[in-house]
Amino acid sequence: TDDTSIKCSGAWYINWPLNSQYATYPEEMVECDSIVGNFMAIRNSTAQKLKYLFDEKLFITFDDCELCIRVKKYFKKKKVVFAPYIICYHKSNSSTSKVKDFVNYCCYRNSILVFKQYAPKDIRFLIGVIIICVRLIKAILLRDKMRIKGYLDGIFSRVITQNGYQK
Repeated sequence: TDDTSIKCSGAWYINWPLNSQYATYPEEMVECDSIVGNFMAIRNSTAQKLKYLFDEKLFITFDDCELCIRVKKYFKKKKVVFAPYIICYHKSNSSTSKVKDFVNYCCYRNSILVFKQYAPKDIRFLIGVIIICVRLIKAILLRDKMRIKGYLDGIFSRVITQNGYQK
């Protein structure tokens, strides 16, 4: 395999006060906040209790993160665990490389949507507003139209469909 087929999965940790996420690739099994998932396993009994598996609003990015956060939130005794010895070969970006701008847009928008829905209430408003404003100002200064659009759509919970926006 080439390098694009290796380490597509990892353990994600969320820093809610900074509205940021970071991935690690540990060599031992670890409990984490989320799994960067091109391959995930979930118990059938847990899946049956969920209303849905993946949030359709989070198309392409953060759907795996949202699922893990939701499982940990609603099933207090459940753990999200990254197991590095389970190997799944995945051609990285093979399905998204042709639509990179759209993937980036989804990443910006979905990070805001997940933060708004799951960040602890005590930091969601004040810190969230500050962080999101700083990100938006930075995007404006960089004249990054895709990032600006993604952040604004995340702030206003707008979802793009083939027919335009859907609330």
